[in-house]
Amino acid sequence: MPTSITVRYSAVASTLALLVALGGTSYAAVKIGTEDLKKDAVTGAKIKNDAVTGADVKENTLAEVRNADTARYASDAGTVGGLTVRAVNELLGTGPGRPRFLYSSTGLDVELRCTVTGGGTRVGLLATSSRAGSRITSVVLSDTPGATPLESDVENGSFGPLAGEFDLLVGDDGDLAQLTFTYGDPSGAVVQGTLMTDVTGSAIDPCSVSGFITAR
Repeated sequence: MPTSITVRYSAVASTLALLVALGGTSYAAVKIGTEDLKKDAVTGAKIKNDAVTGADVKENTLAEVRNADTARYASDAGTVGGLTVRAVNELLGTGPGRPRFLYSSTGLDVELRCTVTGGGTRVGLLATSSRAGSRITSVVLSDTPGATPLESDVENGSFGPLAGEFDLLVGDDGDLAQLTFTYGDPSGAVVQGTLMTDVTGSAIDPCSVSGFITAR
């Protein structure tokens, strides 16, 4: 009889221990909350891959993605399909010493000028090249009634340091005109631009130019 009691007691004790263990696990699963976790207790190794989704991320706490500066400045310049694209949106006033470079790369400089000539304001867009054997062409659409497209070029590799300035507006005053130019040099560099110029009438910055310049 004592042996039987001992066996039964052992079985009951084992069963109770199992129930307590299971009950404790269930209790932990139900009762442990965020306040019970120590700071930095959950590490990256403890998180299942792809388990954290966008809704669970506070975006403004994230560091900048590597190379994101290219996208951040895309409104000014960026690279698309091997082409460098630069947005142009400039205002300029008249007076000496006021020219402004819109583009300076691949041997080509494009400069904006704003001058008063014959009592009127005139927009100037001048191109120069530091590479001998280059070429350039420009076609201008003017708002002058009845005006036909204006065209000028320096071909046969004659555009370079000795050629001087090339007038991208082909003699137009730039008071609302649209131009498209193409430049190439012996290295294979190609620059193209589509720009709109205007005399705004502003007493401070009467000359404006906007558009895009791309280079390859």
